[in-house]
Amino acid sequence: MSVEPGEQGPCIEFENDEQYDPLARDLARIAGEEVRRFRNLLPSAEAAAIHLRQENSRYRATDVGIALGLAGHSEEAVELFERLLQEMRTWRPSDRGSRRELGRLYEWADELRTLCQHTARFRDHVRHEIRSTREALNLDPNVGLPF
Repeated sequence: MSVEPGEQGPCIEFENDEQYDPLARDLARIAGEEVRRFRNLLPSAEAAAIHLRQENSRYRATDVGIALGLAGHSEEAVELFERLLQEMRTWRPSDRGSRRELGRLYEWADELRTLCQHTARFRDHVRHEIRSTREALNLDPNVGLPF
């Protein structure tokens, strides 16, 4: 089994421990294999930016902007975030979530737009966010990142 970047893998419905345990172990093994495959497929922020840019999906705009910012393509990242922010101004709460959720999403995109103007600051910010997220998930926060 294999998934492509942006795709979701299989889900297992829980029935009982005996049924679920071996399937969950298999999924964990497969996930590890997929992580290694993606690291080979996308070994750098530049490779990720190229791949994501080719997808040309408005639903992946934030991912593309982050990859561009990490790869040092500041101007292109800023332009992308500005287009995203302009589109977000037309969103209505009933379409995309609550007013509060939309406000947080807009603030986050605006923060990324501002930060990606300075590659070193942007990379530091993303490193911090990854480290914080990994800590919250009880994962080793000190992992090597390709940027």
